[in-house]
Amino acid sequence: MEEVPIETPEAATSPGQQPRTKKGKEKMVEEVEEFISDEAYSIWRRHYNNKGFVAERKFTNPISPFSEMIEQRGWGTFCKHQKSGFAAIVKEFYSNMVGRKDDIVYVRGVWVPYGSEAINQAFGMEGQKHGEQKVINKGDLTEEAKVWFYFLASVFVPTRHVCTVREQEAILLYALLKGYKLNAGAVIENSIMRFHEGNKRGLIPHPNTITVLCLKAGVKAKWDEEEEVPKTSPLTLLE
Repeated sequence: MEEVPIETPEAATSPGQQPRTKKGKEKMVEEVEEFISDEAYSIWRRHYNNKGFVAERKFTNPISPFSEMIEQRGWGTFCKHQKSGFAAIVKEFYSNMVGRKDDIVYVRGVWVPYGSEAINQAFGMEGQKHGEQKVINKGDLTEEAKVWFYFLASVFVPTRHVCTVREQEAILLYALLKGYKLNAGAVIENSIMRFHEGNKRGLIPHPNTITVLCLKAGVKAKWDEEEEVPKTSPLTLLE
């Protein structure tokens, strides 16, 4: 299995906003710049502190028509790497998106890029354009399409709601079935943004991908203390 290399460059300088730390009931727990603002801390406390995750699943088919197409599209590293993300880092990332600058987010003293280019570079994927956008009725899917839809909803756009085909899944599915080129990093970026801009009622998506982006950008993890996102079972597609 190809591992995703994690680089640890020097922490970036904040563009101006003063971050703040988590506070306990009586005193500051630790001198770590975890939040970009009071608003980000409030979002963490109200929406993310006790929320669970819907994590990406690793794809394990060694030889199949599906794995061949995945490798041809350059998705092999992304589909195989999925180690558990760090829960606190991911929650801080989403909380601090309220103070994002374009497509970078403050996380523990580092400005982390999360845009399609950063995602594609992190996992060796090509930044290709989408094919024509289509909306797909799941009831009209062929058996092959249903298998690919389950793959997409488990790996690229993780969700537990597999009864309906959402827009981003429909775009990916249509591109796969038609053989069109597409930008997987852009799909993941859009999914992250949709969750940030939505009502935040669902489980937190993309924890493993976000953790990789943070570590590659130089976020300092507390390796002996970080709580890992619960592991998910690998995905195997039947031929």
